[in-house]
Amino acid sequence: MGNDVTPGIEVATIRPSRPDARGGGVLVSPSGVVTATNTPLSGLIAMAYGVDARQLINAPSWLESDNFDITIKPDHAGSPDQRQLRVLLQTLLADRLSLKARIEKKEQAAYALSVVRDGVKMTKVDPPRGDLPGFGLGPANLRVNNATMEEFANVLSQVVGLPVMDQTRIQGRYDCLLRFFPSPADRAQLPPNEQPPEDAAPDVYAALERQCGLYLQSTRAPADVVIIDKIEKPSEN
Repeated sequence: MGNDVTPGIEVATIRPSRPDARGGGVLVSPSGVVTATNTPLSGLIAMAYGVDARQLINAPSWLESDNFDITIKPDHAGSPDQRQLRVLLQTLLADRLSLKARIEKKEQAAYALSVVRDGVKMTKVDPPRGDLPGFGLGPANLRVNNATMEEFANVLSQVVGLPVMDQTRIQGRYDCLLRFFPSPADRAQLPPNEQPPEDAAPDVYAALERQCGLYLQSTRAPADVVIIDKIEKPSEN
């Protein structure tokens, strides 16, 4: 769809995920259909407003504990860009969860994402593969596809638990695969064929430096928080 389009929703479904479902995530098809599988609604709200789920204020517990399968078909064909995807998600949340929320700035502990002295080691995507990134997050890896540094920083905030501010000044879209050892508890639950390779970094911080040429530095900065004033648990279609 064109960048000047503000999409609406033609049809949407939302259903509780199966209790035994494993894995999950959000995918956008070339036709523009958005599919969220086994996803907590806290993550969907965070994506809709460009924050980490830990930056949601007044969030009821079921937003994190209950997972859902969601499909959104826009009323315009074509893959949405980042702004259009957020419009679709915010529309769904307002229509189906009666979400009323507002964004405020709050100074808090954060990380600054910067480039190591030897330069970035990520692979530049030229030309970019569309206007949306792709991420795959597992207990022992983080796969980055077609992402700007700002988008990458936003996903890193979900991994490290604090807002991440992009200070790289790097333009364009990049690919990278971070491989790191998970916590002992997470590693014990991994099947043998999913164990991290021996050359994996000890943690995501070391993986960033070794495999992407980036590092995180502790700081304090004003960052967006989403204050939830009203929300209702969705009913199944």
